[in-house]
Amino acid sequence: GIGITPIYAMLQRLAVLGRPGQLIYCARSRADAAYLQEIEALIAASPNLKVKYHWDDVEGQAPDLGQLLAGAPEEAHFYCCGPE
Repeated sequence: GIGITPIYAMLQRLAVLGRPGQLIYCARSRADAAYLQEIEALIAASPNLKVKYHWDDVEGQAPDLGQLLAGAPEEAHFYCCGPE
């Protein structure tokens, strides 16, 4: 399956509950990103949700997870799917 599918479902549930959340969406390119329009619509309609994007072809490298996750609260929960 597509790795973003369960993460997108979690994001939808957070929106329904009115809970805060942040999606860090990494892909080789924007063109390779699934559910992008749906996620953008959900984020626009849900003031408690945020999204950060990382496109390898724009950034010129794979994502630096340490940098992307820096500053997260100690009680934060992380869920991920993807290649090593």
